[in-house]
Amino acid sequence: MASEHDNWGAAAKLRLALEARGVAPELIARLTEVLLPRFEGRGREEAQDLIEAVAASYRIYAGEAVKGPAAERQEFENLFSDIANEIRKLDEGVRLLAGYAIQIRQRVEASGNKVLH
Repeated sequence: MASEHDNWGAAAKLRLALEARGVAPELIARLTEVLLPRFEGRGREEAQDLIEAVAASYRIYAGEAVKGPAAERQEFENLFSDIANEIRKLDEGVRLLAGYAIQIRQRVEASGNKVLH
């Protein structure tokens, strides 16, 4: 009975250690179940190293799996925003040129000259 109690205490400590290192709550129970047998016969320092390795692996995975697509999406949003700004500038330039062409045409028509160049 004492070993079951010790096992429960070790599991609680492991869950807290993983949680403190940023491992997702939905993974902690399964990781605890898998890791707990690996702690038997290991010293405190070895156990801490194992916890750190698991937490680091999770952070790397989460960084690539969760943040990667969001970062790519942000990059695409920035790219399309820049393209939209350039199109607005081009549109403004075309409007200015169209206005200038209208003024030239009106001057030519008013002068009676049919040659635009």
